[in-house]
Formats: sequence, structure tokens, C-alpha cells
Amino acid sequence: MISRSMVAHFGAASGAETLADGIVVDMRLLYWVIPKAYRL
Repeated sequence: MISRSMVAHFGAASGAETLADGIVVDMRLLYWVIPKAYRL
């Protein structure tokens, strides 16, 4: 059973969550790359 609220939630959350995931991945990459750059 899929309710209207679930559809609305997934529709709205898909864009926001992918954006948040992208930001989180960018932060992880920065935290991983910056120490390596300082060592060079």
C-alpha cells in the first residue's frame, strides 16, 4: 500500500537527499584530500 503522503515524501526527498548526499560526499573528499595536499 502506497499512500499519497509517501509518494509526496519520496518525490520531495529524492531531490533534497541526493543534494545532501552530494554535499556529504564533497565534504568527505575534502577531508581526505586536504591532508594529502599538505603533505605534498
